[in-house]
Amino acid sequence: MRCRATKNRYLLPPWRVFYSFHLPFFAAILLLAGASAQGAGLVPPQDVIPGQSVTPTLDSSYAKEAWLVYTYDIDIRGEVVNLEIHTSSGVTEVEQRVLDHVAALRFSPATRDGQPVKVSLGPVVFTWILDIPRVMAPQFKSLYEQAWSHFKAQQYDAAAEVTRSLEQWPGRNAYEEVKYRILAASLASRDLDDGAEQTHLNRIVDFQELADRNNFNNPYVVENQYLLMLDRIHSLQLAKKLLGDAQLTLNNLIARDRDAQITLSAQKAQQEAQSRLLGIADVSLVGKLSALYPGAQGLWETQLFREKFLITNAAGTIASVHLSCKSGGDQRLIYPSAVSWKIPPGWQGCKLEIAGTSDTRFTLHQQL
Repeated sequence: MRCRATKNRYLLPPWRVFYSFHLPFFAAILLLAGASAQGAGLVPPQDVIPGQSVTPTLDSSYAKEAWLVYTYDIDIRGEVVNLEIHTSSGVTEVEQRVLDHVAALRFSPATRDGQPVKVSLGPVVFTWILDIPRVMAPQFKSLYEQAWSHFKAQQYDAAAEVTRSLEQWPGRNAYEEVKYRILAASLASRDLDDGAEQTHLNRIVDFQELADRNNFNNPYVVENQYLLMLDRIHSLQLAKKLLGDAQLTLNNLIARDRDAQITLSAQKAQQEAQSRLLGIADVSLVGKLSALYPGAQGLWETQLFREKFLITNAAGTIASVHLSCKSGGDQRLIYPSAVSWKIPPGWQGCKLEIAGTSDTRFTLHQQL
């Protein structure tokens, strides 16, 4: 089996995403790893078992799709403790494989000023998908069609009730997850809940991009429908003045079909938004921290389109603010700050990553 392993990086914010693809068995893992014990003088834990991988994997015979979110600590002896799965698609065999793998990891402990300290890792999102024909189980499909029948008849409460049962369906495959998300996004759009709608659409994009990166023959969404989803995400991002995020979505549209009418329309909308916003001295938007599971830390990120920026009006608790750039580096920013931050010279492709208490609201200013 060929494998491109993820990097061990413990001092990143907990929602930083890395990919590890296992070929030719078409599995994919998303690793979001970070340490809560950040600060000056902290040296992260190091592997002590040659060749050990912090990214769990399954063997080539494993034919069920699954995803889950877990956290764990590395104690002062370098051992894994407090390992816990917080949410899962309900495939118990995968849960046990992941638990066994992570529990067996061994490290030299993290240190601060030369003394061993415990650090917390996670949340980690593990996703295992396969390149197989996309089908729904008969019972799931029946409920799915029932929900759409309610929706088309404008019986939205009934549609929502069936959709919740699909969300809780144990052991659903990735295609069923995508179908559930399409339903949930449609209901959120009808309820004018832009945040929930975008969350569901983003999860669909996660699955399709993993399939694309692995050169799957079996997509999760047909191309025309996928372009419509990307266009909808782009519209939501522009409406929220997330100009940098919208540009990344537009780049995705262009890469898939630059000559499609939907792409050309999105390009025009992007240009109009840039003309409208770039002349404003202070472009402000409201953000909200969201948790991956109940009780987890809230997270939020956005691509920056200006060098100067500042956070104000926090209603709740912001624990950390992190600047991450494709070209340049990573930097934890001092928060709160009375003066605007500035991207260091030469750093490009930068995004802002914020963590704190879930549901915390704040205003982000991007300034000339």
